[in-house]
Amino acid sequence: MEAKAYGRDERTVTMTGRSKAPPEVVFDLLADLRSHLEWAGKRQYKMFHLLSVDAGPEPAEVGSVFTSTGNIPMTPASKGHWENTTTVTKAVRPSLFETRTEGRIPWSKGVAGEGTFDNRFEITPDGTGSRVVYRAHQLRFLNPPWGLRYPLMREVTYRMWIPAWYRKGFKNMLRMAEERARTTAR
Repeated sequence: MEAKAYGRDERTVTMTGRSKAPPEVVFDLLADLRSHLEWAGKRQYKMFHLLSVDAGPEPAEVGSVFTSTGNIPMTPASKGHWENTTTVTKAVRPSLFETRTEGRIPWSKGVAGEGTFDNRFEITPDGTGSRVVYRAHQLRFLNPPWGLRYPLMREVTYRMWIPAWYRKGFKNMLRMAEERARTTAR
């Protein structure tokens, strides 16, 4: 079966938030790959969250590679899992953390959804805390879930649902950084 992009491939979601945690704590949380299972997993929406992360305990650096699986909406529960391989492409403590993910959804009949996504966190001091700009950039997405295949649904999903799903994880990360900052301050 032929791979289909179903409309524009490249999309970007950008959001800005503030954390009471200093930039070093925010960066260290992002570089702690196992922590992603908490803020993007357990604390995230049930239909859109990480299920597993296979990464070592050491802080991520440029070139670090980890694998993960995750639930995604708009798919049958038995087939709605991402299988991801992610590489850290930039890690400049405490100001920048960026990854590139090659994701795959194993659909039936040998067809797979496939996508490439960049996630970039720019962290700057803001008073005693941090200002974080998060950019999720979809470079390509072939054979996506049904909600991205039809023009009207695709636009609603990209304009409303995807930003809402990402925003929750982003806010979870900012709050978890604050929790870590309070714990280390004691």
